Order: sequence, then structure tokens, then C-alpha cells
Amino acid sequence: MTFEYQGQEYTLDPNKVKQNGPSYIYEDVLLCDDNNIMEFDYQDSVIVITTKQFHEFQNTNYPDHRVRPQLITSKQAAVIGFLNRVDSKLSSTSRNIVTLEANEQLVLGFKDPKNVKISYPRDQIVEKLSNAIRPFIELNRPAI
Repeated sequence: MTFEYQGQEYTLDPNKVKQNGPSYIYEDVLLCDDNNIMEFDYQDSVIVITTKQFHEFQNTNYPDHRVRPQLITSKQAAVIGFLNRVDSKLSSTSRNIVTLEANEQLVLGFKDPKNVKISYPRDQIVEKLSNAIRPFIELNRPAI
């Protein structure tokens, strides 16, 4: 089972196709540059693929990047949501020390946050955020 998106062919795992009434839903999410639900004909029915729009990050070492369309798990989609939240937090403050919630620390790879808010230097957060988004992006030019 394959489908095409922006000239790229994607193969669907048949084990992730779940029936939902008269149609089917694919478990994974297509990370891409729009938020439109995609539908494909399948066995006299339709497979629905949910998309997650990737918003460009403002606070990374990759000033000129774009999404690399790919199928991701719902867990990865949730991680991207937390990364967006960290990016937004960095955009809303000019302070050099930024406080992160435990779940934000966890997705950035800080050591065992133990459910407490901890402040980190802005440049350290930017570095961790840059590393965390790298699997989801293509660079239009080299990193800074």
C-alpha cells in the first residue's frame, strides 16, 4: 500500500490500518507543511491519514529549515508539540535564563527532571532544541 505526497512515495504498514466504521484510519501521522486530512481509496473504501502541520522553529541553530515530510507515531507528534511549546517560550522572552517544566526538560533530553521546574541557560536550551528537531527537518543552508 503506497501513496504519494509532494512527489515522494510513502509505504503504509498494513498492521497500522484500522477499520473505523465504513472507512479505515492509519495509526501514524503524516508530518508535513499543511493540516489537511488525506484520504486514499482502499479495498472499496477509504483510508484516512491524519496530518500534523510542522511550524518552522524560530530558536534553533538552523535558521533556514523546512519540514521533511514523513510518517511519525502519535508519540513523536506529541514530542513535536512540546518542542513547539519550548520554541514559543523562547520567543516570548529575551531572558538568558529560561525555566522549563519537567515534561519540556524530558523531551529536550535533560537529565531526570523529577517533576520540578528548573532554569537553564538559553543557549543550552537552543542547542538541545536544535538537536531534537533535526530528525524532522531538511536544511535549506548549513547550520550556524
